[in-house]
Amino acid sequence: MTPLLAQSATTLLLALATLLPLPAQAALMNYQFTVQNDSNGTLANQSFAGSFSFDDASFTTDGSERLYTLTGFSFGFKGTTFGALDLVDPKAILINGQLVGLSAVHASDPRFAFTRGFGAALPAGFAYDDNGRDSSGTVRFERISTTDVPEPATIALFAGALLGWWARRTLGPCG
Repeated sequence: MTPLLAQSATTLLLALATLLPLPAQAALMNYQFTVQNDSNGTLANQSFAGSFSFDDASFTTDGSERLYTLTGFSFGFKGTTFGALDLVDPKAILINGQLVGLSAVHASDPRFAFTRGFGAALPAGFAYDDNGRDSSGTVRFERISTTDVPEPATIALFAGALLGWWARRTLGPCG
């Protein structure tokens, strides 16, 4: 490849990369949560903690709700740590950008489920089987970080710049 051709190809690649429509920046959302059990049952007034994450660019809609498949989940309950693979179709539920709860069920022993909240009047919930008795608690969430995910156009722009640098270094300056 001649130096002039390499420089022309690099310029064309960079020009095309800047013309690409850039979709909204995707991000991995990371949360911690605390389950506070109510005053009934053998786990009365005990709390349990966990964390989860999801990609905010991949969601389905259900009316005004956006449902995000969890990409990570960890929850310590009754001496066991549960992961996303232990749950049935775990999802984070957001309305107008606000997390209102999780939709997640652990169907085998110990059985438990996370439920969405309905504003300040009814916070997100947690229900569990307490030796044959239904018991419950509330869940509080805290977003701990957001990790940006590079978009394909950003990667293409970087690759084009790297190609131009390599061509200039290898083939020398044009002219």
